[in-house]
Amino acid sequence: MTSYILAATDRASSWRDTRIFLLYLLAAAVLHFPHYGSFVGDITPDFYLHYNWAKEFAENFALGNPYPRWMFHARLGLGEPTFIFYAPLYYYAVALLSLLGLSTWAAMQVVAVISTAVFAWFVYKTCAYYVKTRLSAMIGLVALASPFLIMLNYKFDGLAWGTMGYASHGFLLWALFRPGASRKLINLWASIAIGIAVGSHIVSALVNLGCYSAMAFFPVSGTDKPLSVRIARSIVSWGATVALGLALSAIYLYPALTDLELLRVGPKLTNLVFHGFAWPIVTQFIYPLFWFSFQWTISLPALALVLAPLAYVLVHKETTAALSSAIAVGAVAVFFASELSYPLWALNTPLGNVNLPFRFVSVVYTLGIVAAGLAVAHARAASREAWCLALGSVLALSFLTGVLTLVKASYLDGTKLPAPVASDEYTFLPYFDLLHDPGFKCVAIHVECPQLTPPSGAFRGTPEYRLKWAESEKDYVDYAKGGFAAECAAKGVTCGPPQRTATGLKWEVTASAPQSLVLPLFHFPSWATEIDGKRVEHTIDPATGLITVAVPAGTHEIQTVWTLSSVERNGLYLSIAAMLILCTLSLLRRLPYKP
Repeated sequence: MTSYILAATDRASSWRDTRIFLLYLLAAAVLHFPHYGSFVGDITPDFYLHYNWAKEFAENFALGNPYPRWMFHARLGLGEPTFIFYAPLYYYAVALLSLLGLSTWAAMQVVAVISTAVFAWFVYKTCAYYVKTRLSAMIGLVALASPFLIMLNYKFDGLAWGTMGYASHGFLLWALFRPGASRKLINLWASIAIGIAVGSHIVSALVNLGCYSAMAFFPVSGTDKPLSVRIARSIVSWGATVALGLALSAIYLYPALTDLELLRVGPKLTNLVFHGFAWPIVTQFIYPLFWFSFQWTISLPALALVLAPLAYVLVHKETTAALSSAIAVGAVAVFFASELSYPLWALNTPLGNVNLPFRFVSVVYTLGIVAAGLAVAHARAASREAWCLALGSVLALSFLTGVLTLVKASYLDGTKLPAPVASDEYTFLPYFDLLHDPGFKCVAIHVECPQLTPPSGAFRGTPEYRLKWAESEKDYVDYAKGGFAAECAAKGVTCGPPQRTATGLKWEVTASAPQSLVLPLFHFPSWATEIDGKRVEHTIDPATGLITVAVPAGTHEIQTVWTLSSVERNGLYLSIAAMLILCTLSLLRRLPYKP
C-alpha cells in the first residue's frame, strides 16, 4: 500500500511539473513572438554575426564536420577560426534542428523558446524545495520575464547568452540550491552545469562563477565538525566542483585559452569597463555612460529585488539557508556590477574579460527574484502582510518592467528583420559581390570601408579573431578583391571553382610548370594540405598570412583538411578524462553503503 501511495504521489508530482513546464513554454513563446511571429527586432551588428555563424555552422555540420571550428565566409571569404574561441553549444543546437529541415532562423527561435522555458523551470524547481508550488511557479514566471533577459534578446542580440547561456544558469542555480547539495565533496550536477555554461557562453559562465563562488563560504550543513573545518571543506568542494566542470568543457575551453597567442589582439579590444557600471554615481561624471537603459532603467528593479529581501532579513533577524544563500549571491553580483568593485576591474585579472560590469545584473535579477520569492513565503508564514506586499511589489515591478521592455524593444524600437533571414540566405551576399566590384576601394576594412555596413557581419572580419600572421590588412584585402581566380591567372595556372568538403576546401588546378599558389584561406595550425590525396607541407604567405602550396606541373587536386592540433587533442583528452571521472563518481555513489 505504501509503495502504491508513493508511486501515485510521484505521478502527480510529475504531471504537475509537466503542466508548469508547458506553461513556461507558452510564456517563452510569447516572449520570443516578436522575432518569429512579427519578424521584428531592434537589430545590432551582433545580430548579423550570430545569424551568419549559426547558418554556416549548421551547413558545415551537415557536411559531416563533427566540430565546425572554422567559418569560411568570414574575413572577406578567407576564413576565421571562430569556434576555436567562441562557445559552440548554442550553434550545435541550431545545427541539429536544421537537420530536421528548419531554416536557420526557425531553428534559432525553437532553441530560444525551449531554452527560456528550461531556465524558468529550473528556477521553479529550485524554489519548489522551499515554498509551495503556486508561489514557486510564479517565481519561475517572473524570472522568465526578467527585463535583462528580454534586453539581451532584443537590444543586445546576445542570442547564445540569452538562450543556452540562461538555461545553463538556471541549471547551476538548481544544482547548488537543492537540499543536501553541499554534502558531497564534488557536486556532480553543478559540475555538469558549469561545463554546459562554459560551452554555451564563456563570458556569462565567468559572471556566474564569480557570483556563485560566494556559496563556497557557507559552511557545510549536517555535521557537528567545527565551523572552520566546515567552511574549509565547502571551499575545497567548490574548487573541486568548478575544476571538474571546467575539465568537462576543456574540448572547447583549453584551445580557446591556449590559442589566444595566435591572435593579433586579445578578446578585449577596448576598455569599456569604467563606462559600464550599473547604477553609476561617481563614474558617470568621469566616463560617458555606455548604455543608459542597461545601466539605470533595467538595473534599478534588479537592485530593488536584492535590497528588499535583505532589508526583511535585517529587520526581523530571521532567515533560512536558501534565502541567505540567494541574498549572498545576489549581493556579490551587485558588488561586481557596481562601482563598489572599481579597484578589482583595474587589475589584470580574468574579470576584465567580462568588459562590461553591468553584465552581472543578469545574476542580480535571477537571484533577486528567487530571494524575493523566498522572503515572501517566509513573511507569509509569519503573517507579516506589509512585508508580503512590499516584497510582492518588487516582484511585480520586475515583471511589469519586463513586459514594457518587450513591447518597447520590439514593437516601438524594432524594425523588420532582414529579408535574407526570412528566405534562409546569408546577409553578407551583397557584400561578396561588392568586394569584386572595380569601384571597391577599401584598404582597411574596419576603418576605411563604409561600404561594408553591419549586415555584412563576420564577412568583414571579426576584429578580435584576426590572426597574428595576417599582418598587412591591405595585402589580404587586395588578394580577396581578385580572389583565387586572379591568383591563378597571374601565375598562368588554370583553376576550377572551390568545392566544400567535410572540413575544408578543394580545387582542381592545371599548371604547365611547377608553381607556388597562394590559397584563399588563412593559415592555422590545424590546417593540413593535400595534393592528389597525399599530405604536403605548406608555408605561410608573408604578405597576406594565407596558405601557400607548391604545385607540380600537370592537373592536380589541392585540398585543405582540418586536423586536430596538439592543443585541440589535449582539450579533447581532458574532457574525456573528466567524463570518465564524472561517470565513475556517479556509479560509486549508487553503490550500497557498508559501514
